[in-house]
Amino acid sequence: MIQQHSSSFRDSSGFVFTANNVIYRQVNRSYKQSYDRLIQSGLFQQLTEKKLLIPHEEVELNTTDSEAYKILKPKPIPFISYPYEWSPSQLKDAALLTLKIQKEALKKGMTLKDASAFNVQFIGNRPIFIDTLSFDFFENTPWIAYRQFCENFLCPLALAKHYHENYNTLFKTFLEGIPIEKTSKLLPFSGYWNLNEFLNIHLHRLISGFSKNGKQSSKKVSLKDQLNLTESLTEYISKINFNERNSLWNSYSKTMISEEYADQKEKIITQFLNKINAENCWDFGSNTGQYSTITAKKGIYTVALDADVSSIERLYESKTENILPLVMDLANPSPDLGFASQERLSLIARGKTDLGLALAITHHLAITHHIPFHLQADFFSKTCNHLIVEFIPPNDK
Repeated sequence: MIQQHSSSFRDSSGFVFTANNVIYRQVNRSYKQSYDRLIQSGLFQQLTEKKLLIPHEEVELNTTDSEAYKILKPKPIPFISYPYEWSPSQLKDAALLTLKIQKEALKKGMTLKDASAFNVQFIGNRPIFIDTLSFDFFENTPWIAYRQFCENFLCPLALAKHYHENYNTLFKTFLEGIPIEKTSKLLPFSGYWNLNEFLNIHLHRLISGFSKNGKQSSKKVSLKDQLNLTESLTEYISKINFNERNSLWNSYSKTMISEEYADQKEKIITQFLNKINAENCWDFGSNTGQYSTITAKKGIYTVALDADVSSIERLYESKTENILPLVMDLANPSPDLGFASQERLSLIARGKTDLGLALAITHHLAITHHIPFHLQADFFSKTCNHLIVEFIPPNDK
């Protein structure tokens, strides 16, 4: 049984599908020349060896689709996440990855025709590009994905830089990126004095080679100019810093919990883990990942979920192996979004996980958000097969 993935229908070059619960990618005949160039130029091998692009193997699979040129079997991603669930530093690293791939592609006579943030996934704390069909021939024309790159990466990062807020959440409203025109109006006047923001956002059309009505000019762009644009964007984004603001939660485990209590809690959790043969775990309300680290060290791939952006930033910057930190409010988790509400999946639709950790979170959901315990139980039963719960009674100091 072949089933096309609900998020893979916009690209005429091919699509992702599942067969017998295995993920594949079909390359259409219309993309034959570009795909052959990607492989024969050595670009695919170079990017995969550097762990910038998801590797795949070509396989034989019976198909009645006359458009099929190749069938690829890519390396599976442990957990699919979306830009509106990333911290600002994760989006920054995804942007730098995209630019690095564009630079390497240009050197091989190719270019990225698609620079969507949704083409990047994280394996633990490492970003990786997953759209093998995003490469095309470079023909000395303006970068066709330049506007997309700006709206998916440069705009939210520039806003986060100036206002110290996580503008990634706007992807829930603008799935194709934050519009340049809107960003230009939102940025402070001081942004006009930053050359990169002035040219790439406020005067975007001067670099893009496209007129106001979206028509491409006949002006040719040299390889050197394209590389210079890539270098300029890389330099600007690399220097963006998100000044960490202390919150109640990112210092919670150090200031609110005694060492004795924390040690006892860790022993109990370890005892439970020894009884559960789990390959993956979702840590609901992970904070800065003190207990996600316990599961990760046992070789359990852990998705750490917390509503506090500064806590997720701190956990991501720790670069702990086997942990994928994501910004998510359990009282309002990621919904189904996109066309027919099936293009981007809700948290529940991406489950179940083997193990869930709900440590000192259920009382917050009950008291702060007035979510009854029976509804919480229903939510956890839909998302995990085993659950470790820590309930804090009202008399706990």
